[in-house]
This record gives sequence, structure tokens and C-alpha cells, in this order.
Amino acid sequence: MNRAPVRLQQPAGASSQRRSEINISMPTPLALPSRPIMFLRALRKRCPRCGGGPMFTRWVRMVPVCPQCGLATSRGESGYGLGALWFNLLAAEAFSTAVFLTVVVRTWPDPPWDYLQYAGPTEALIMPVIFYPFSKSIFLAFDLCFRPAEHGDRLVTRAAAPEA
Repeated sequence: MNRAPVRLQQPAGASSQRRSEINISMPTPLALPSRPIMFLRALRKRCPRCGGGPMFTRWVRMVPVCPQCGLATSRGESGYGLGALWFNLLAAEAFSTAVFLTVVVRTWPDPPWDYLQYAGPTEALIMPVIFYPFSKSIFLAFDLCFRPAEHGDRLVTRAAAPEA
């Protein structure tokens, strides 16, 4: 396991001139591409870390680990899927609102209220299904920005990754 030592020293005014050092092993994060690259890869439904794929076996089923680099897609959190659902809701509602406002502004002073009355709710129901896989991969990229993958606890070795 690759770990970087962290050295803690006593304050300068501590007892005597002797300073003791304590080595604590902390996991080192793995190298990640830039954030824009990770989000662009996620929009393509690819692994944000390496760009490998495919990351989905079906429209809504994500593989447990990246077939290229072995990055775990669930990241070991109990509420991990909730973040992806939040991203899904945010994107779907933002898109539906943008379409609604665009139609109203472009057709003002006589917007097609009958069309909007039926198309709006239909769009609000369909968009979360369409955007769902993108939200899962985008949330994985978002999570990697704040919690970089580390050796051992969030990665599976390439030999142990399932063959696609």
C-alpha cells in the first residue's frame, strides 16, 4: 500500500530542545485528470478517472468497477445513490424550466398554454429517465473532485476487475 509519511513536531517552546517526530501513514490520493476533463468524460458516460468504458451495462445499470482502471463506482458510501438522484432531479427540472421559459418568451404575447399544459408535465416525467445514467457518471466525477480515489480502499486491481 502506497502511503506518505506525515511528520508532527512539538511546538518550539515545548520541554527541552529535543523534538520528537511521529510518523503517521496517510493514504496518498491517486493522480486525477483536470476537473473539466473528468466532467466531459462523465457526460460521455465514461470513467471520469481514465476515460475507459463502457460504464453502463444497461441504461440504468452502472458497472461496479471501471473495466479499465478498476475505480469503484459506488465509492463505499451508504447514501451514494442519493447524490446521483439529486443531480438527476436538478438537471431534469432545470431543463424543463428552461424549455418552458423559452417557449413562453419566444411566443409572447400569445403563449400556447394548452400545449404547455400537457407537454410540461410529460417532459418533467421523461427527462429524469433520459438523464439518469448521465447523472450517475457526473456525480462520480463530482465526488472524485472532493474525495480523490486512494490506493486500496476505493480501487480494485485491474486483475480483479470483472471482464465486460
